[in-house]
Amino acid sequence: MKRAEILSHTISYRDIGEGPIIILFHGYGGSTSDWNAVSDTLSKDFRVITPNLSSLFLDPNRPMSFSQQVTILKEFLQIFRKSKNDNIFLAGASYGAALVYALLSEEPDLVDRAALLSPMPPNPQDHIRNPLLKYFFKVGRITPALALLLMSPIGKLTLPYIQNIFNVSWLQNRARKNRLIALNSKKIKMITHVVHRFTWISDTEDWSVWRARIGFIKAPVHILYGGRDNLFSEDTYTQLAKTFPQSDLTRILHGGHLISRECSDEVINVLSTFFKASPQKLAIVKEIN
Repeated sequence: MKRAEILSHTISYRDIGEGPIIILFHGYGGSTSDWNAVSDTLSKDFRVITPNLSSLFLDPNRPMSFSQQVTILKEFLQIFRKSKNDNIFLAGASYGAALVYALLSEEPDLVDRAALLSPMPPNPQDHIRNPLLKYFFKVGRITPALALLLMSPIGKLTLPYIQNIFNVSWLQNRARKNRLIALNSKKIKMITHVVHRFTWISDTEDWSVWRARIGFIKAPVHILYGGRDNLFSEDTYTQLAKTFPQSDLTRILHGGHLISRECSDEVINVLSTFFKASPQKLAIVKEIN
């Protein structure tokens, strides 16, 4: 992994392949490994950069708002621009996709086009499908209350559901066996920090500003989402797509929320076609069974 020092902040990143640059942003609570299968294949034709954004999301010493994260990532993009004629392709998953459309609005002359995988919409907590998960994040505003919830029967039932959406690695084996997940104090502390930080980011951001800016983005955008996504609804994705002046949709019917892992072959096919296409051939709306 390479490292970049940006505004007193360190971002490590994976850098493989040669050619036009694609930067892949993982989602909140995710990691660069979410993109491994996709990045390895795309690196045959592109230079693929995959930054680790966990420090931006979860730094225990300095909470960082969504807008502050965007400011740092704007500087990160500049590292890979060697001349004014260089354009960068972006792709992001879930929360990472929200960072991508924010960067599109902030750096219109730098980003050529972008792919958004299961993109988190502005004001995300209003769009969460499952009432139990919505309640989980609501309680997450108060750390002690969330810790108590995690130890309750409702909390233990919620964790396998979270695993099914986000593929949290240390929950994976037990969730697959449909067991209640035993939590020690370290795991409770980790989960409460992750959830509390997300709710803080969501609550402190003025999402109306970003929603308005989407309407002025000129770069082509391609949105991919899974037909079995349990976090946000199909209507959320289609309505978000309509907000962009130039966007297309691909629905992967058998995919869940984390399609970069679950449906890597289909994602690779769409991204490769989208990023290789000439500007005149960017309309590639389709449905994958």
